[in-house]
Amino acid sequence: MTPMELSDNDVVVDDSPSEEPIDIRISTKPGPKSKRRLLQPSAVPSTSSQQAPCGRKPGPKSRTRVQARRASIPLSAAKKRIGPKSRTRGTESQTQSPVSARNCPECQRRLDQVQMASYCHEAAVREAVALQDKSIAVEGSESDRPQAFLADFSVIDARGHVVSFFDGLVDRGKKLYMNGLVKSVFSDPVSESIPSGVYVRQAGPIVQWWTTGFNKGENVVIGVSTDLADYHLQLPSSEYARIMQSLHERTILTKMVFEIADSAFETASDITYDELLVQMEADASKHGLDFFSEEHLLNNARFIVDHIGSFEEAGQDGEDEALRLIDSSCMAKLVRYSGQFDRLRDKKSEIKRSRKSKKRVTTASKKLVVKRTFSKATTTPLIRHVFESVFKHQIAVDLMNQGTGPSATAGASINPPVKAKKVKRSNVSLLGPVINLEGQIKFYEAVEVSGTRVQVGGFVSITPEFPDTPDFIGRIVYLFEEGAEQIAHVRHFCRGQDTVLGMTSDPEELFLTDECEDVNINDLVEAVDVEYRHTPSDWAQYSSSDIIEVACEDFWYRFKYQANFARFESIVEIEEKMPHDKPRFCLTCHVFDENLSKRTPRVVNGALSIDGHHYEVGDACLIDPDALPMSHVEVKVKKTPYTSKEQQIKDPEKYPEFFRFQFSKQGVRQSNDDNPDPFRIGIIEHINSNLPEVQIKIRKILRPEHTFQDPEEANHQDLHYVIYSNEFSFIEAKSIRGKCFLCPKELLKMDPSEWFECGTNRFYFDRTYNSFEQVFEDLGPDVIERFSNLKHAHESGALPQINRPLKTLDVFAGCGGLSVGLEQSGVSDPIWAIESSEAPAIAFKLSNPNCTVFHEDCNAILKNVMDGHTHDNEGRMYPQRGQVELMSAGPPCQGFSRMNIFSEREYSQFKNSLIATYLSYCDYYRPKYVILENVMNLAMFKKNLVLKLCFRALLMMGYQCTFGIMQAGHFGVPQTRRRCILLAAAPTEILPNYPAPRHVFAKSALGVNVDDKLFKANVPYLGSAPYRTITVRDAIGDLPPIQNGDNILEKCYSQPPRSHFQRRMRKSEILQDHICRKMAPLIEMRMSLVPQEPGSDWRDLPNIEIQLSDGTFTEKLKYLYRDYASPKGSRLRGVCKCNADKTVKCDGFSQQGQTIIPWCLPHTANRNGNWAGLYGRIHWDGHFPTTVTNPEPISKQGRVLHPMQHRVVSVRECARSQGFPDDYQFYGTIMEKHRQIGNAVPPPLARAIGVEILLSIAKNVQHCSN
Repeated sequence: MTPMELSDNDVVVDDSPSEEPIDIRISTKPGPKSKRRLLQPSAVPSTSSQQAPCGRKPGPKSRTRVQARRASIPLSAAKKRIGPKSRTRGTESQTQSPVSARNCPECQRRLDQVQMASYCHEAAVREAVALQDKSIAVEGSESDRPQAFLADFSVIDARGHVVSFFDGLVDRGKKLYMNGLVKSVFSDPVSESIPSGVYVRQAGPIVQWWTTGFNKGENVVIGVSTDLADYHLQLPSSEYARIMQSLHERTILTKMVFEIADSAFETASDITYDELLVQMEADASKHGLDFFSEEHLLNNARFIVDHIGSFEEAGQDGEDEALRLIDSSCMAKLVRYSGQFDRLRDKKSEIKRSRKSKKRVTTASKKLVVKRTFSKATTTPLIRHVFESVFKHQIAVDLMNQGTGPSATAGASINPPVKAKKVKRSNVSLLGPVINLEGQIKFYEAVEVSGTRVQVGGFVSITPEFPDTPDFIGRIVYLFEEGAEQIAHVRHFCRGQDTVLGMTSDPEELFLTDECEDVNINDLVEAVDVEYRHTPSDWAQYSSSDIIEVACEDFWYRFKYQANFARFESIVEIEEKMPHDKPRFCLTCHVFDENLSKRTPRVVNGALSIDGHHYEVGDACLIDPDALPMSHVEVKVKKTPYTSKEQQIKDPEKYPEFFRFQFSKQGVRQSNDDNPDPFRIGIIEHINSNLPEVQIKIRKILRPEHTFQDPEEANHQDLHYVIYSNEFSFIEAKSIRGKCFLCPKELLKMDPSEWFECGTNRFYFDRTYNSFEQVFEDLGPDVIERFSNLKHAHESGALPQINRPLKTLDVFAGCGGLSVGLEQSGVSDPIWAIESSEAPAIAFKLSNPNCTVFHEDCNAILKNVMDGHTHDNEGRMYPQRGQVELMSAGPPCQGFSRMNIFSEREYSQFKNSLIATYLSYCDYYRPKYVILENVMNLAMFKKNLVLKLCFRALLMMGYQCTFGIMQAGHFGVPQTRRRCILLAAAPTEILPNYPAPRHVFAKSALGVNVDDKLFKANVPYLGSAPYRTITVRDAIGDLPPIQNGDNILEKCYSQPPRSHFQRRMRKSEILQDHICRKMAPLIEMRMSLVPQEPGSDWRDLPNIEIQLSDGTFTEKLKYLYRDYASPKGSRLRGVCKCNADKTVKCDGFSQQGQTIIPWCLPHTANRNGNWAGLYGRIHWDGHFPTTVTNPEPISKQGRVLHPMQHRVVSVRECARSQGFPDDYQFYGTIMEKHRQIGNAVPPPLARAIGVEILLSIAKNVQHCSN
């Protein structure tokens, strides 16, 4: 009887001759990239003829085994009693075994879901007979195993169920057999019209399976081995085609990963995970894959790790190759996302053990191996001096060849500062003559300290409060005697170690501060020599070695330091002059008093002065929202109504993962519900200074949402559109937050949108709102006349004009987000750009046709320029020293990103050393302004060390510099994106401030702790902003609907723009790049099942069986284990044995596929925050999460589903989330375009930075003219 003739209650009787125990052999299959899955000796079953195949040693948790022992009956008899309705199934407790009582003990599948194999060919024979048939000419010899092809095959277990041979059944000792057509290895399956060969039945059992053909240009071959032969598998039977398709997909993915990573190594570079995804997306069709997504990669991560880890069998250098690939950046992140840490560690251990066992101590056959090294940074001497302590192995210049080792550079060092030497104090006394008198107060011109006369204006060390602290250094401003007290008023300096520089500072360099105090002269320790080093006007022509090699015997200073903002500024000349006509004058005290006076509201000649601004009757102002409530109407903004997930109740049987929402305490992510209100707007009608607190009578200027206008219509209005009103209110003057500028629409001399872009805090109106009658009215003639009398009302709030924009070099240009934003501000003219990747370089050129774009390695370009080359190979002229006025860059951020946990690996350090390259560009070209943008983690990387070294290098060049964290959502993009922005200005310029937020946005931390001190950007206010938040609906609500996989590059808009943002984005009638990635049918079905309500994600998915678009059916996810994170006594919620006990390793045998609920998510949800957001929908009334380079539902940022449509966000939708206008062009495949957008700086953020530089230039011009 053959296995195909069995019922579920029958037992297979193995009538083959008695065999010896199976001998496990290591594969010697041809081909350098072959792998073989071995049946472990401990799991090899006995093949004695006394025991039936189904009665072999069962798995470690077989119920049949337990029941048979308890009943003391033969095991085969016990198995005969097990049928679909056997009562013994229910005798085992659910907690005793993960396998359901309704599962087949052989294939472990539910008996109602197993597939019985079809009947064998009528001429089928046993394997031994088939291999002896001369017609198929089986290859083999005594020293080599016989080889044959196997076609039209199926693999079955002992009960005749169709099973997979690659999902662990062989490893667990299950006997699997094959039916099919054995053919000669010389046969040509393509040209054969009539199949030739011998049909075989029950060939096996299978002892191992293997793959080969992973070299480039080869096809992957899958094979299986029995005791008698090795079989190369060809086309399967129709009933086995689906199973083999899954295996083929896994092997193809493995081959793609290997080839892509190996190609990168051939070019002496590594490849990141994101780069791997982009390349796999591009290569999928070439390898025969209809679909590719990150989920395919993650679901097959264990398979890929296992097989790539098995390349040590490939040849002499296979182990090095395997370890290099296993240790690569892309594999590291793949392992992290798929939760295969244990498997990775095991494979690396196996490889290393294999290496030790194969080590040969021979010299005759020793192979010369040239170790590949990564591309290194090209640096100037100054940057090399600063960075060599951290990036020593990434520096491109060979110090030994140049004869300039570290000892050759003198002066500043990276060593920890040395504390000032403590000097035993002697008598200290004031020295005459008395230079002035104020009543009983006498002022002196000098003081004697430790026998040294110190004049007013001299420098002294001061005893600190704590004994372990180095002496303070101060400058004597004036000396006086009041009664019995003798006092020195000193202005303090701070040491470098007390700034953001920390231990990277020069121990001899001091920084002037705005702190001063009265010190008893007895606390003075000794006189100190402090040198002021004025930066020369031709500083840009100095070489870096000139700055490094300046020696100093004592202390020196060049900059002033603002401790609250980590801001280093040039010292104004007046601060170096010590006035003698006012003996008690202190510039620091004077500035402090002035700032305090500015913050205090006061009325002078009928005008209000506060925070440096002057307000007269008729001026418009921004007001704290809490100070001017809109009591007559509730503020209305159209929002989609929904019930929070915590309040919803769903059937746990159908929605088994919905319970995880109960653990979430964050509510709906990317929601704008808690955003602050924008500033209120008012016109000053009267100023009353007769009260203790200055009061202002305000005419309310209403926003559309403050009226009884329909909320949807209100959302469609311009952001700067307001409504004149007849309402008045009284507020305190201290509630005013700044100036704004109003103008009736009919007085504008340009389009309102253009007027909005050309100024700050501008608003226009064209009607009046009568709040008592709740009606809109036309503007009265008196209102028009009132604003007509104002001089140039339409020009109020305009940005300053400069003679010409600055010539700009963008070093890591990408597709141009930073450059386009700076150009929009009017401060920049992008003349040169450098981008090493082809697709973004072409995209940059498409949108910036007048810019010279160098598609080269930035290190190579800098080296060529430093070597004296003026043109590249294509004849294009490099920027020359003195030509670059503004330099910007956003160096690749993978090394700093929190999403890369392997940021301290060698390749990440190489990426980080691009910071050193960029600073070398700054050192060589010495532009007027420098911008460095990177992820927020740049400031925190390696305990702030990279940030500190950036400051150190810029200060040594002579630059003023500061840093801050900026939120892109504050500047008009519907996305949360925090970035670290480092600004620097030449000593002859004014260091820009950071821009104040223009739009209210969700609260986020915008500070960085450096050495336990919190630093924030110096912005005037953060609590609110002039304009409301940009929502997802504002950004993409007008785009036409598309389907999953839409690839039509150009479309027409289906409706007019509805919001201010949409009107600004549209530049033509043609919509480009509104295309999206095509997801596999299973992913497409999942997306369609995610509810269209805020906060929905994978936890909302039903556990159902449903037919997909390709005709296949899904399976229900089986929960066979308890979950250690769930309450005791709750239902089974685990999908792997590691869910029941987190100390247990995953064995890989529990993985399930083709399920609506992805098996990998509940598998690792407990240790990953329940994977909140994966397969998540974006919220119409919220904002986008941080736009990433790969919009994948199961990726690191998985909330990428359209709010209403069953697809991921399109390229154009991602571009709008970054603030790119619709005519901005991207280049390449869909994945390459997403990558360009995800890596870009949002243009509105860059524009805001550019505006601040523009203001600094204008201020400097005004200062010089005065």
